[in-house]
Amino acid sequence: INRKKRSVRSDKLPLLASALQMTPAELGTPGSPPPTNVFTVPIVGRVGDRVDGSVLPAEGGSAPPLPGSDRETVAVEVGAQLHDFAEEGSLLYFGYKTSCPEQDYLDHLVLVQLKNSPQPVVARLLRGSRPEHYDVSPWIGPKRRDEAIEWVYEYLGHLSAKQVERMPKPVTDPS
Repeated sequence: INRKKRSVRSDKLPLLASALQMTPAELGTPGSPPPTNVFTVPIVGRVGDRVDGSVLPAEGGSAPPLPGSDRETVAVEVGAQLHDFAEEGSLLYFGYKTSCPEQDYLDHLVLVQLKNSPQPVVARLLRGSRPEHYDVSPWIGPKRRDEAIEWVYEYLGHLSAKQVERMPKPVTDPS
């Protein structure tokens, strides 16, 4: 397939369709219209440019989904190198938004909106000293103790800056 010397056997179409989050019928035939269930992930902000670890709003943009993404998934661009985890230009993906984080969100990277903060923060979520309050440890900036949260997204994965650079750019309509 990669070298255009092979085609997909018909018995492999269901597997390929599943990997692409499509049905075999949606793979279509050459010349058919593109499937309607293909989506992109909005880039909602940029982290790493402020000393408090907050996410600055983005001017738009979108990225291809990671495996496991859904239409609620969001991406955050990395603006400065952060603890050898992701270099500038990388995209972090977050999904499964909730207002009540589950136990498995604790001690993991999340995108969290604090009730007393205008911008969300990329941070580790830790158990607070009171019910429904959490300690939030941003990538950069001081730890915040016993914060109430509005919502939190689970970290799904990331694309490196090199992978982002290789992504096809969206085509704009010149009219």
